[in-house]
Amino acid sequence: METQEIIEITTLIFNKLFHENSLLVLTFYFLLSIIYLFLVFIVVITAYVGANIGPFGTHPLVIRLAFIPGIIGSELSLHFVMFMSTLSGFLWKINLFNYFYYLNVFSLYIMVISSVFLLKNYLNGFTFAPVSKTVIDQFYLKTNATKSRNDKKKSNKILVRGKPTNNTAVLSSHKQSTRLDTTNNIVHSTRPTKNPIVKIANLCKTLKKQCVLFYRGVGKRIQNSIEIVKKHLKDSERAQTSSHLQEPSKLSIFYWFKLLIPIPSIHFPNVHRVVDIPYGNDDEYQRLDVFFHESCSSGRPILVYVHGGGWKQGGGKRSTCGLPLIYQMASKHWIVFSIGYRLAPDNKFPTHIHDTKKAIQWIRDNAAHYGGDIDSMFIAGGSAGGHLASLTCLTDHLSYDELFNTPSKPNESKDQDEKDDIYHDTENDTTPTTQTTPLEKKKTYPPFRGCVSYYAVYDFTNRHGCWTFDFPFYLGDVIMRSKIEDEPELFKNGSPLDHIKENTKIPFLVIHGDYDELVPIGESLQFIDKYRETVPNAKVTWLPVPGAHHAFDLLFSPRTIYAVYASYRYLNRLYKLHQHEKLKLKQLLMSHKNAAKTLELLQEDIISPISTPSV
Repeated sequence: METQEIIEITTLIFNKLFHENSLLVLTFYFLLSIIYLFLVFIVVITAYVGANIGPFGTHPLVIRLAFIPGIIGSELSLHFVMFMSTLSGFLWKINLFNYFYYLNVFSLYIMVISSVFLLKNYLNGFTFAPVSKTVIDQFYLKTNATKSRNDKKKSNKILVRGKPTNNTAVLSSHKQSTRLDTTNNIVHSTRPTKNPIVKIANLCKTLKKQCVLFYRGVGKRIQNSIEIVKKHLKDSERAQTSSHLQEPSKLSIFYWFKLLIPIPSIHFPNVHRVVDIPYGNDDEYQRLDVFFHESCSSGRPILVYVHGGGWKQGGGKRSTCGLPLIYQMASKHWIVFSIGYRLAPDNKFPTHIHDTKKAIQWIRDNAAHYGGDIDSMFIAGGSAGGHLASLTCLTDHLSYDELFNTPSKPNESKDQDEKDDIYHDTENDTTPTTQTTPLEKKKTYPPFRGCVSYYAVYDFTNRHGCWTFDFPFYLGDVIMRSKIEDEPELFKNGSPLDHIKENTKIPFLVIHGDYDELVPIGESLQFIDKYRETVPNAKVTWLPVPGAHHAFDLLFSPRTIYAVYASYRYLNRLYKLHQHEKLKLKQLLMSHKNAAKTLELLQEDIISPISTPSV
């Protein structure tokens, strides 16, 4: 049989089956109409959840899954509208609206109205731009004012006749002398005279002087106002140029290209990624990825990113979480390590923090091979990763054993030790222990220089009642497999809120959306209040994201672009301040070395002492 005959037979069979009046065609179009109506119903749900704070109910399962339509209805609503518009056009093209007309027209009508609300939710993300800019500008100006105030104290003394004196005393003496000169002139100029012509001339001179003084005063006021405006513009320009990353511009093609195609890896072709580097045993979760620029040099700052996902399997992964921030930092010649850790239910808490500390120790030992400087090391994370990042940097001076394990008494038996080993999974025995000898010296590393926390959990005990459902029971059943009443110390040690001390010096940038269903925004507010109450001169910056749901930074969107830009400016500013402090310390050490050398030479009579001028 020839090919042309096969095509003709196939065409005849198709036309016979899909005839206009056949039952199969009606069934096919009816199923398409039902699917289209179901998709429209999803559009309505996403539009509603995306524009509201909470989901439909308070059930824990509903709350945990509500952030998915929240993200689609706010951060990905533009793409959802484009998809539904394309699908509606395709269905119109295949004559779907000729069958079941009223049902399909009703679906189209609801879809159009919901799309308007979806686009409104998406465009509201642009209102976050001035909020993020103002917060980071204030942080930059605050740190700049502190830096200039310290420099001002040093340069407040001048040399007069070989002696250091205060600027204010010299200025006050100068003012007194000029005041005496002016009073003498006034006394000499106001002597009484009998000649009327001289009186008129003196009166004219006085009026002329008063007019000149008046116009000079107005000119000085105008000049002072101009200087104030210039200073304000200069400060705002400094705040904008505090980092090398250009501010996102709506006139840029790349800006809209990121919004149309929100996948981060496409927009940074110069960033390379090395995946699945083991830092522990052969476990598949004890891996990390390294991101770096292709032209990156050595001695670069390091950012450690900890992914979220609810501490359990089936949530977030290091290959998908935080990619906009990771790629943006790596494109600016930062070395970014995205670490993984073992997850529940196979591994219960605190295995997560054990792996996080172990991965950071590996990074500190091996970062130089990738061009990183461990003295300029920062950490960030989102959701559960934000919890682990905050807990890690607040307890960086403590090892895992010092944080959770209690030392056993020498008279206890092995059976008692196994009974009291509450942190290990007795079935799988997957959590390793580190044994240290009394003579082993603890290795020290430079501390973290800053932390950026996205919508994190800070309190495992729910002491402030921020959660809409009983969160400790969720932790106890799934993550820790123990109740808070049985092991309160475990829940307390796992809460970053309980590790804020007076000597805490790590700067924090706390970012949280006010529409977060999964992690209430009260968690971040309580953490900030505790930080400011406990730590004197607390270095914590609060950045609320209006209209943002949980995990809003998964892909590029208006809120994600400005949140990533604010995070980069914050981290880059901390890095520059740290470099400035290192330079000052180096200069101070050099001056001390030079002074010591000078004393040695003076003692050996190699050089003659400098004679001070006599007053």
